[in-house]
Amino acid sequence: MYSILMPGLCLLFAQCQSDDTVSAESFLANAVDITVMGETLIIDNQSGHSISYFAVEAEYAARIDWAPISQDSHTIADGQLKDIPWSEIVPAATVKSGDEIIVYWWPTQPGIAKSEELQYRNIKL
Repeated sequence: MYSILMPGLCLLFAQCQSDDTVSAESFLANAVDITVMGETLIIDNQSGHSISYFAVEAEYAARIDWAPISQDSHTIADGQLKDIPWSEIVPAATVKSGDEIIVYWWPTQPGIAKSEELQYRNIKL
């Protein structure tokens, strides 16, 4: 009996979830485009939401602890582009052509973003 009831309860629970927050699926479905032009990353936010971002060299990302906290200096309004010079990618002193960069983004919000809100893309410079 337990095995019969469990799928039904899970389905019922999933249908009762609030749509007040941005789901990871809808955030992925909306466009955040990242391109490299010269020594600049360009983030084009067409996600329908203001986003915050963090750009870090991939090998360095494996060695640091960080939290997705929104700051005005790392926020892009919906419909806006932001140019990010390589000197603003962590760690700035060592980023060079050919490096792999990870750009993380999440909906701008107070406090720390939840892991399911965090999106990322690997970019080769």
